[in-house]
Amino acid sequence: MSLLLIGVLVATALLSLVSQSPRWLGGGVAVLLCLFYPVHAFFLLLFGAAVFLFIHHHNRRKRKFHRANLQLPDTRP
Repeated sequence: MSLLLIGVLVATALLSLVSQSPRWLGGGVAVLLCLFYPVHAFFLLLFGAAVFLFIHHHNRRKRKFHRANLQLPDTRP
C-alpha cells in the first residue's frame, strides 16, 4: 500500500513539473486524501471550495473595478 502511495505522489509531482501547474499536485493529494482519510478530505474539500470562491469573487470585483476606470471613447450616436 505504501508503494502505491509513493507511486501516486511521484506521478503527480512529475505531472506538475511537466504541465507547469500546481493543480495536478493538488489533485493528486486530494485523491490520496479521499482514499485514505475520507472524513478529513470532505472538510478539506469544503475549505478548498470556500477559498476558491473567495479568490474568484475577489478577482471578479477587481476586474469590474478596472473596467470601470478605463477611459473608453464615447461611441454613442
